[in-house]
Amino acid sequence: MREHSTSVLKGAVCPILDVSFEEAVATSRLSDLAKAKAETNLATQDFVDLWNRVMHLAGSRFHPLSLGRKMANGPMVPIFLACSCAPNLRVGLERLARYKALFGPVIMVISNNRNGLRVEFMSEDDDVELPVSIAVSMSVFVVEKARSHTAREINPIAVDLPASKFDTTEIEAYFGSAPQISTMAAVEFTGKDASAAFISENEALWKIVEIELEMLLNERNATLPFNEKVDATIRSQLYLGPTHVEAICNILEVSRSTMQRRLKEEGVTFQEILDRIRFDLATRYLTKSNFSMTEISRMIGFLDSKSFFRAFKQKFGKTPEEYRSQSAGSQ
Repeated sequence: MREHSTSVLKGAVCPILDVSFEEAVATSRLSDLAKAKAETNLATQDFVDLWNRVMHLAGSRFHPLSLGRKMANGPMVPIFLACSCAPNLRVGLERLARYKALFGPVIMVISNNRNGLRVEFMSEDDDVELPVSIAVSMSVFVVEKARSHTAREINPIAVDLPASKFDTTEIEAYFGSAPQISTMAAVEFTGKDASAAFISENEALWKIVEIELEMLLNERNATLPFNEKVDATIRSQLYLGPTHVEAICNILEVSRSTMQRRLKEEGVTFQEILDRIRFDLATRYLTKSNFSMTEISRMIGFLDSKSFFRAFKQKFGKTPEEYRSQSAGSQ
């Protein structure tokens, strides 16, 4: 049975809706086995059940327009960055479609027709209905990405949405046209809008993000040496905040002593893996992006920028700003 990462649900959706991920899991109808795995992956039906529980706990704080827009403009999640640094909407959506399985049980089908580009959202499992709250939020997310990264008021030329209780007047005002009631969610853009240049295009940053996403995808689909599993797990959790060995042990379902022993057998320690990932990402973000020091420190799992500064200077003998400045001067 195929499983899906819960990292975006935990690290982006829950904070946006001010819902405790832990409370959602604890009060859900998931089996004990599923609850134990919820920190990382869930099967399609379990993911949908947990999503619905989060929406229930959010209550009036949930609105698909608000959630979709905040997801598009807020969390610096690797899969979202993959879209943001694309040259245009078409390429950005292709990237989202490739790595969509790292977010949840939604298939994105991209097609070209005589009008332009169409993207459809559907459940990966024919036996599991995609919640309307996901379908509408994802449709808004895509349109918001198109607008924010082109700095243009792009309206889709067609919108299909499942019947829902949401205010159709608000939804029509947002999309710029009345959605058609359909069994699936879809948005369609003109060829010109789909090819409009993103002002956020960043090929150097994309190469960094691509490596991260490919590693996560490989972890999902293949058996790796234990140290690479630890590496991939750390990367999947890093943007959530400080990464502790106990949390990674829980995710991998091993004791701390077992992790230490298996890593020792492969000639590496947990801290060495964590430091390698952090400093590799830090140097890339410093030289290939315009992210602030606060943003970078959060993205690589430091509690605050001061901790990042101290660790970076101890490692490289210079501050992050000095490293960025010197790197820019040598280019």
